[in-house]
Amino acid sequence: MLPPLRERREDILPLTKCFAERVYSLSSSVAFSPDALSLLERYPWPGNIRELENAVVRAAAMCEGTIRPQDLPDRIRNFDRDEAIAADSPAEGALNQRVEDWVSLAQVEGHYVARVLKHTRGNKQAASRILEVDRKTLDRMIKRHNISTVNSNGFPPPSA
Repeated sequence: MLPPLRERREDILPLTKCFAERVYSLSSSVAFSPDALSLLERYPWPGNIRELENAVVRAAAMCEGTIRPQDLPDRIRNFDRDEAIAADSPAEGALNQRVEDWVSLAQVEGHYVARVLKHTRGNKQAASRILEVDRKTLDRMIKRHNISTVNSNGFPPPSA
């Protein structure tokens, strides 16, 4: 049995980069700001590797190529502050640490689909291949999230 992630701090950075690269496959890799890496290393990871993966996947899907502290969930960004509160008032600190600021799956999906379409310059066929969804499914996602499919020239992209 593996020890908890909080006891294997040296594994945090390699795991973080691996999870980010899985999500952000449109470019060679996702960059991390030094502040974001510092927050990731200090956080105790009570949910272990799954919590780390969820945090990184969310941040990678929402960032613009570089994961910054503001891309990370509130519980990670505010960990030091919550820890100070917990020292003053254990009951209040415990309550604050359980509150999580999750972004809805719909928001992540919409943002990610829009980024893939931007990467493919509006080519829906290429985008559906990257997203590994049927073209009709992609059309429904575009409609559901009101994503503009007009390219940089101001013309609708080829429907390829």
